[in-house]
Amino acid sequence: MPDPRCPYDHPAELACTRRRWDPRRWALAGTGLCCVGMGAVGVFIPGLPTTIFLILASWCFAKSCPPMERWLKELRLFKPYTRYLDPGSVMPMRARWVVLGIMWTAVMGSSVVFYSRGLLPWAAGPLGLAGLMATVAIWRFRRGR
Repeated sequence: MPDPRCPYDHPAELACTRRRWDPRRWALAGTGLCCVGMGAVGVFIPGLPTTIFLILASWCFAKSCPPMERWLKELRLFKPYTRYLDPGSVMPMRARWVVLGIMWTAVMGSSVVFYSRGLLPWAAGPLGLAGLMATVAIWRFRRGR
């Protein structure tokens, strides 16, 4: 039976308060806050990623102090980016196509730059492999029924 005086909903949140002076917890929370800051900058500056920083921040907060993760998910600035962090959420098909188009445009643009500098033969393999792995990950990411 949970204690009605306790403000935490989950045992992990209560454990967060018990290990208050754990240096790993503070390092993860600090890293999470830095990632939130970079994500906030990415909201306003085109080309700077936002979602990956918020995913990293969410992971850091989940490992260090779950109330901070809940705070991150409830921030109005990040609502469009954090809605896919919840279990059971599905990435829309249109978003998959947009992400894949942008990613492969960047891969092809990078290949053109590498080719113009004479670096294509050794750089094309890892670049294409990274693009292929990302494509598989995007298509496998929480598919709807």
